[in-house]
Amino acid sequence: MEIWVVIYTNGNYTDETGTSYFKTEKEGMEEFTDLTSQDRIDYHRRDMTSFSVRLEKVVIGSTTHKVLKEFTYDYTGDESYEY
Repeated sequence: MEIWVVIYTNGNYTDETGTSYFKTEKEGMEEFTDLTSQDRIDYHRRDMTSFSVRLEKVVIGSTTHKVLKEFTYDYTGDESYEY
């Protein structure tokens, strides 16, 4: 059985991590897209915090997983980087 996992890590000074699980790749991709939207980037820019989002495919019952997409917004003061 496969599941798709979205891991969301937020904050410069505190580590606030959220994990969501989805039965389909489509649902996982929709969550990833929402968490990496321009609105979310603008929110973190105003809040002056960094964040990252990762979408993984996990096979239940084994140690197999694959990172499908990864996004990081690194707030570093006046200069910020998106990659």
